[in-house]
Amino acid sequence: GQSTRIFYPSQEVFLAAGNVGYPQLAEHGYASLESVFQSKDGALKDVHICMAPVNEKDQRQGYSITVMDITERKKYEQELLRRQAEMDSILRASSVGIGMLKDRRIIHANEELSRMLDRPVEALIGESTRIFYPDEETFLTTGEEAYRQLGAQGKASLESVFMSRDGTLKDVYITMAPLNEQDQSQGFSFAIMDISERKKTEDELRRKEGQ
Repeated sequence: GQSTRIFYPSQEVFLAAGNVGYPQLAEHGYASLESVFQSKDGALKDVHICMAPVNEKDQRQGYSITVMDITERKKYEQELLRRQAEMDSILRASSVGIGMLKDRRIIHANEELSRMLDRPVEALIGESTRIFYPDEETFLTTGEEAYRQLGAQGKASLESVFMSRDGTLKDVYITMAPLNEQDQSQGFSFAIMDISERKKTEDELRRKEGQ
């Protein structure tokens, strides 16, 4: 004979659950929502509640209720969100172009890669990595060497040349590794460092040594 108010940690949570559940029942004939319960010892539990009328033709006869404890699932989801936020922060702060690709098409790119290529991140997603390179030959030779190394040692590191949207050529150092070492068909992560200034310095030193 107790009110369902005893399930909840506060009047506010009790009312909020009802304000979600009963409109769903009225509109759809059933309700599905998440809320928070409180056990007798004060422990809070995340729950998923399902409700349906005992008699669909007369909801005044009451409702059957199923409650699932989803506390562990919610903790896992929150941990994933926390880790994702940390990773996003690292990617935004990085001075290296970072991304992921599958079948030589870009599936993720950070802001630094966008800046390096002078293209918006959203314009990179789904594109072939051919847009990185000044010509087809550079695209093909870089790919051949990268995938040869990946097949032989599970990772790749090499130098190449990129071209930004305005036609500027950039010397770059590329590293790649599979997302799943057991199945390279799932794609690769990559990091790209602009080494143009380093290459200019090296060329200048060689020029002076040759004088």
